[in-house]
Amino acid sequence: MTTSVRQSRWRSALPGILLALLVFVVYFPSLNGEFLWDDDSNVVKSAPLRSLAGLWQIWFRPGATQQYYPLTHSSFWLDFHIWGLNTFGYHFENILLHAGTSILLWLLLRRLFIPGAWLGAALFALHPVNVESVAWITERKNCLSGPFFMLSLLAAIKFWRLDDSVISKPVNPRKYYFAALAFFLCALLSKTATIGLPAVILLLIWWRRRFFRGRDFLLLVPFVVIGVALALMTMYLEKTHLGATGPEWNFSDAQRCIIAGRAFWFYLGKLLWPHPLMFMYPLWNLPISQILAYAPCVVALAVLLVLFMSQKPWARNAFLAAAYFIIMLIPVLGFFNVVFYHYSFVCDHFQYLASMGPLVLIAAAITLAINRLTSNTAVVPLVSLIVLLPFALLSSHQTRIYHDSETLWRDTLTHTPGSWMAHDNLGMCYSLKGQFPEAAEEYLEALKIRPEDYLAWNDMGLDASRRGQLDDAVQYFTQALQFLPNYALGHYNLGNVLARKDKYGDAIQQFNTSLQLDPDFAAAHFSLASALGLKGDTAKAIEEYNTTLQLDPDFAPAHAGLGRALAAKGDLENAVAQFRAALGLDPGSVDALANLGNALVTQKHYADAIKCYRAAIQLNPNSATLHYNLAVALDRSGDKTE
Repeated sequence: MTTSVRQSRWRSALPGILLALLVFVVYFPSLNGEFLWDDDSNVVKSAPLRSLAGLWQIWFRPGATQQYYPLTHSSFWLDFHIWGLNTFGYHFENILLHAGTSILLWLLLRRLFIPGAWLGAALFALHPVNVESVAWITERKNCLSGPFFMLSLLAAIKFWRLDDSVISKPVNPRKYYFAALAFFLCALLSKTATIGLPAVILLLIWWRRRFFRGRDFLLLVPFVVIGVALALMTMYLEKTHLGATGPEWNFSDAQRCIIAGRAFWFYLGKLLWPHPLMFMYPLWNLPISQILAYAPCVVALAVLLVLFMSQKPWARNAFLAAAYFIIMLIPVLGFFNVVFYHYSFVCDHFQYLASMGPLVLIAAAITLAINRLTSNTAVVPLVSLIVLLPFALLSSHQTRIYHDSETLWRDTLTHTPGSWMAHDNLGMCYSLKGQFPEAAEEYLEALKIRPEDYLAWNDMGLDASRRGQLDDAVQYFTQALQFLPNYALGHYNLGNVLARKDKYGDAIQQFNTSLQLDPDFAAAHFSLASALGLKGDTAKAIEEYNTTLQLDPDFAPAHAGLGRALAAKGDLENAVAQFRAALGLDPGSVDALANLGNALVTQKHYADAIKCYRAAIQLNPNSATLHYNLAVALDRSGDKTE
């Protein structure tokens, strides 16, 4: 390869490298961000991430994870085994994936001969509405689906020859078609909101050719079949697993029309004026009796129709952008139940891929306007800098809001003081820090806004439990379950409090109810095993401990619990193995050290038992039981003096 060729390739790669650098500079503050909200379910407490068997569950047991996005959760599985619970790696990968999507968008726009390709990609890369998708670990599903979505489109335009100035040439080899289909499947397995891709391909065919062939529709049938199948799976899990069903989601057709119209203009407005941005926007009223409530939907359809009917090139391009925007928003425009509608009808991360349409149109309009006004080639980069700088500054500021839970919920309440969910979660932050009066204030504020808020009642129960006010905790958990009887976590929490009150029979009943609602709830299996053991049912306790470890092999307390049960049964050899397994996972487990010492004393391995007791006493020097057990071991070993 000659020097001139290398230099040419380097120059052609520079815009993509610059895009990646800009993304990393803007999102740098998010690298030390903590786990937030749903990160708990998707990563921190996700049992399938802990084992090889869990990887199988991610793919072949819908419901094992919050949503059936197996590629996304497989990436979390890999992250957990590389990074553990160090958030740096998770954030770094989100940023890397977002940069990759931005670069692929730039390449796509170049191949479609769209003016201002780089500026359009940069607007997407740096726009503040996308901060939620990049800075929030749970939204890996957006960041991961992005590159696959773009790669599928790139392969599709190659197959359909949409990137060629001569449209009449024969189509490219089949490999591009199958590549497009494979990448689309990967996008769906990352997030099924990418289901609109076949319609986007048809839209691009219409935009470039101005006509369709029957073959175009036939070729897209496999795309549609796969997309619909996985979308139906997502809808089913939204209802059955996440709870997006019941009176709160029983919208009439008129209400769904109102949601769709308002959401369309809301998302477009946030792209044009991204301030203020919120994690949770106020929940809208849906006044079906007011004629003006339907105006946003009617106006949106009218604008789309006018653009479609117009013969002017600018109108055709604007229709392309608007139609793409709507296609990619359809899953979240209110036509299908989404669990997030419990809190708000709109959310920044809902328009991650959809935002490309309007942003690319804006970039193209700016570029064409500059080219008409001046032939100076330095003007476009200068204007691009002026346009991008405020977006970059806003995005960098917005990433800091996603640093930790307390900051996030405080910011939410600054903009949306009526958010019961934000009050509830801020209360939980205070409770975990031991600031119980502040926590109680937030919980009560949540209940003022929404008296039937079962989450607030549940969190008040956890708060009372931490303070040792067990009777109050029982009352609060019971209240939560009155509002939501099928709340698995509520039954689990109530069972734990009852066990602490030595009401093991009632506790076992609550744990069983919790497991009927969520059979893969590893912590509930563990608590049930503990209660069974305390009640004297060792055989069933062992069975439940084993089930816990099948679901979460790295659950150290379960290994220790199984060791206790095996020791009670007289199986000391396996009990010792379980205690050692627990210590391998958690070397600071006083419980495992103490019980291992007990088992070793029974086996007459006094020297090893003494080491265990000494280690346990270093961790808990005020335990009379540990000192006594150490004395017994020393006595039996012949060391009477010590």
